Amino acid sequence: MFQAFKLLNYMDKNKTFSEVSVGALKVMKFCATIISAFIIGGILFVAVFLDGDRAGIIALGLYNTFASSVIATFAGVLQHLVKEVVDIITENELIV
Repeated sequence: MFQAFKLLNYMDKNKTFSEVSVGALKVMKFCATIISAFIIGGILFVAVFLDGDRAGIIALGLYNTFASSVIATFAGVLQHLVKEVVDIITENELIV
């Protein structure tokens, strides 16, 4: 959430297509991937060690894993696109 707030501040300051925006997107992707890994670890822990009804907890974990994976994928795609735009802008500045 903090990285998303930083990215919005960069957009507000007209620094959307800069290396700092690429870095913020990279951190967002990394954090969302780590959160997915922790949730999967929690699901495995619940599936192995919890007795009784586990279906609700596992389903909730899978929903959260899916949401985090979507965020990671979206951040990765945006990171790639913004990086390409930054490269194009840098190349154009060198030509002029």
